Amino acid sequence: VAARLLFAQPRFVHAVGAVALAAVAVDLAGRVPADRLPDARIADGPFPWSAVVGRSDAPDGVGGSDRSDGVSGSDASDGSAETVGVAGPDGRAALAAATLLVATAGGGAALGYGTTLGGDASTPEFIDGDDREAMAWIAAETPPGATFVAVGDAAEWLPALTDRTLLIGPWGVEWRDARAYRRQLASFRALSTCERAACVERVAGAANASPTHVYVPRGRYTVRGETTTGGGRLVRSFARADGWTRVYENDGVVVYRSTRADA
Repeated sequence: VAARLLFAQPRFVHAVGAVALAAVAVDLAGRVPADRLPDARIADGPFPWSAVVGRSDAPDGVGGSDRSDGVSGSDASDGSAETVGVAGPDGRAALAAATLLVATAGGGAALGYGTTLGGDASTPEFIDGDDREAMAWIAAETPPGATFVAVGDAAEWLPALTDRTLLIGPWGVEWRDARAYRRQLASFRALSTCERAACVERVAGAANASPTHVYVPRGRYTVRGETTTGGGRLVRSFARADGWTRVYENDGVVVYRSTRADA
């Protein structure tokens, strides 16, 4: 529950939750009464280490009282009959180790399964050659201080490939707190499902974002892994909207610049 509240993305819930569960399990294993655990000491066997503490029926020469090296398994000074030998693993330690292994393996398997599904919303396939070309142009042709809002999942790559600021998006915010992450995610979803320029402006304003540029995919694109086809309508709306001018386009992407600062 704590992992879910602190880390909103599934990949963090799986990773952190597995470690937390293992830690709790190890602690609980240490609280199990000794009389509730099976005797984990190693029984007689064909190897020298099969001798155990407390057994007087160990094979000759292995922890017994007739050792040829003169070191008896019994303490001659006090008459103790305890046999000295090699003890097996403590029951609590064995239980804790097994629980840790199961929890870690289970968490890792769940993480791998959840993040490799074709429809996983946290790791969608969302960037193509048109996006890379558009972002290369942005990196080369826009001022370093340019700020962007980007429609669709390609937005995640924009800061990395262009060295420009993305004003709306949940990426990286999950490390701050879950509330800020949810706020940014909601704004990104709303922005990426807009079909009119006025909608983009409204969502950006509600998020206190004033972008100098807007990145719009043509036609089909994804929003958190879900395919939508509203890009064409949004492109046409920006083409007619006041306050925006087209500065770049290719087969898959159009970039608009705000002209309000020019007035």
